[in-house]
Amino acid sequence: MKKNIHIHIPKENINKNNNNQNQNIKRNIIQKKNINRNIIQKENINSNIIRKKSTHRNIIHKKNIKRNVIQKVNINSNIIQKENINSNIIQKKSTHRNIIQKENINKSIIQKDNISSSAIQKKSTHRNIIQKENINNNIIKIEKNIKAKNKNDPNKNNLKLENNQIGQMIDILLTTITRKNKIKSIEMLIQLSNEKLPKIWDVHFKKIAVVILHCFQNPNKNIRKHLFKLIQKMSVNQKEKFYDSTRLLVFQLIESFKGLKVNYIAENNLLFKQLIKVLNPEITLNVIIEFLDKKDSSMLKTTLSLLRELCPYLNKELLLAKINIILNKTVELLNHSESEIRRLVILFIVRFYDIIGSNFEKDYLLNTVGENDLKLIQVYRQKELKYKKNHQNEQIN
Repeated sequence: MKKNIHIHIPKENINKNNNNQNQNIKRNIIQKKNINRNIIQKENINSNIIRKKSTHRNIIHKKNIKRNVIQKVNINSNIIQKENINSNIIQKKSTHRNIIQKENINKSIIQKDNISSSAIQKKSTHRNIIQKENINNNIIKIEKNIKAKNKNDPNKNNLKLENNQIGQMIDILLTTITRKNKIKSIEMLIQLSNEKLPKIWDVHFKKIAVVILHCFQNPNKNIRKHLFKLIQKMSVNQKEKFYDSTRLLVFQLIESFKGLKVNYIAENNLLFKQLIKVLNPEITLNVIIEFLDKKDSSMLKTTLSLLRELCPYLNKELLLAKINIILNKTVELLNHSESEIRRLVILFIVRFYDIIGSNFEKDYLLNTVGENDLKLIQVYRQKELKYKKNHQNEQIN
């Protein structure tokens, strides 16, 4: 018989073993949990990867759809462009046809116009010939009437007819003076100026004077010479009319030289002198002052030349009343770009010495004119005095 062998194991060891087993079990459980967690994490990662792949596929799919849409749009736009190009070609062809049609119509119209214009030209030339013949006939009639009166024609009916028609004659001469037959017309007006017909001159004087002054800008010296003779005659025979029409005549004279590039002003000094003699000095000065600030150089030269010629006819009281206005407007002109304008300003300022006296420089020039300009004015003043002295000595001798 077998004997039961009883081995005594201490309780402490048993407890330790139990504890170790429990700890091992716990470890295993924790390990399993960790494994499960890792598995879950991997699954999550895989699911995320799958999701990303799917989203990427979706994105690619959307891009492909967009590309297809863009391609379709481009295809449609190309089709539209081609259609537009075709329509433009058709339009161009139609416009080209229309242009050709219009050109053909215009050519036919031009041909008709040329035919009609040639006919009109022939008619107008015929009219001009008739007008010239009428003008020449009228001038001849005027000339005969004037000669008849100068010879004291005893036929009273002819004289009466001339008196009634003299206004019409003047109108005819004024139309010819601005076109052709200028010199002959001027000579006729010179002869008519001798006629003592107050009513006729009351009606026609201003018209005649304005036309004559306007004609002074004519480049032909011979015409200007005859015009000056006419002014001389009229300033003697119709002196009062000049005086009464001062403002209009001075205004028209200055305006007639507006914009002229050629300098006729120096050549017309005799005209200025002749007119100044018969014009109202005060009204002339007032009109001149109005034109002193004009920018047109030709008008300025005319204005300054008139002012210089007017000085001998101005009294001290009249000039002193306007001296400040004149100097204020003209001192700036001493810096003008044109030397002729600067010279004309100095020349009329020098003339003021004779009117105002020796105090003119002290009372007016020192406060208004620069030092260099004042020296130049003094030089011109000395030249003026020297010229006057020599002129007096020549007269004495």
